Amino acid sequence: MARESFVMRGGKLIPKHLASGREKRRGVEIIKDIEPFLNIAIDNKVISGRRAKRDMMRAHGLIEVGNEPVKPEHLRKAGDRLDPRKHHDQIAEATSKAWYKLTGEY
Repeated sequence: MARESFVMRGGKLIPKHLASGREKRRGVEIIKDIEPFLNIAIDNKVISGRRAKRDMMRAHGLIEVGNEPVKPEHLRKAGDRLDPRKHHDQIAEATSKAWYKLTGEY
């Protein structure tokens, strides 16, 4: 017996894979700017909007995880193994340092 997930749309249960999740709308969608935030990773300056964030990230060669473009050289070849622990120590150390800067505690 196969399992399937359902969602409620208009008072009816429909299979999740058939649900669009969002109504199709025509026209312009306006998205508000991001709230200002403190850039603790680089220079403790306030980033005031999307443009400032893009400029800062470009200037320091940073990317947001999940938003990076996939380039052919980054694709794994058949038989290659992906080791998710490769950079674990560096990530843990950077996270700890950022948390310490923010809170003063480890």
